[in-house]
Amino acid sequence: MRHGARKRLDFRRLLARVDWKRVLWGAGGGCVALLLAASGLALVASPAQTPNVPDRFDPGIIIADELFYDGDAMTAEEVEGFLDERVPDAARQSLRNFTEDTESRPADDYCDGYAGADDESAADIIARVGESCDISQRALLVILQKETALVGLRTPEDWRYDRAMGYACPDSGPNRSANCDEDFYGFANQLYWGARQYQVYRAHPEDFNYRPFEMNTIQFHPDRDRCGTSDVYVMNWATAGLYNYTPYQPNRSALAAGQGEGDACATYGNRNFYDLYKAWFGDPHVAREADPAQR
Repeated sequence: MRHGARKRLDFRRLLARVDWKRVLWGAGGGCVALLLAASGLALVASPAQTPNVPDRFDPGIIIADELFYDGDAMTAEEVEGFLDERVPDAARQSLRNFTEDTESRPADDYCDGYAGADDESAADIIARVGESCDISQRALLVILQKETALVGLRTPEDWRYDRAMGYACPDSGPNRSANCDEDFYGFANQLYWGARQYQVYRAHPEDFNYRPFEMNTIQFHPDRDRCGTSDVYVMNWATAGLYNYTPYQPNRSALAAGQGEGDACATYGNRNFYDLYKAWFGDPHVAREADPAQR
């Protein structure tokens, strides 16, 4: 993968400067996005208008950029409190009680590096990785849960820590099972590389299959021939990153099932990201108002 952003400005990068949430949802939906993309025009909603945002899963915008790329979303103490709430009677091997010796990592174009330490808690690791790579700790918690269910289990098995973020686990094993690279095993290792990868997607969209601010053909299931695809206008960087990380969208049966199972062509990764974030932290499309005492 190439390092460093391209210096020339292309049309896609100009579109990245538009406040799409206000343009799209304040002006009538996805068809407006297509018209703007085709014409190159940027419309700005009146400051007095309140943008309308989807109140259910929308394949074009799973989470707002400002909520996803936010390395200050939670402190280590807040992450620890959240884990305590999820599994209050957790066993020693649960995520809330997990500790690990972490290694130091140099800064690069995507993260600010990491100073290793002995016996770090999961909460400390999540908070520090999020801050280093400017990825929301809330988003990291949701990804951990949707990939390996680590957040909600009282007695998780060791393999869940080894593959915590599902990083370097493509669906290329037998019967399209996860084929994980053991070089990236380990809780802190998975968190750092997984969080960093979302910044790689953002820095080099031309290197990946799913790109923001344009139409993308997205599969419903690894079996493309049997389960099909649909075209989705991806409205922001975070949603493109989620599709590059988990390259499927939920079909109608997956959405109709709530947190249950759909038909043989259903996949659940990006549906579960949306549902978990909404259940735990509120609407993934709208930033929460800051506490006046913290302003």
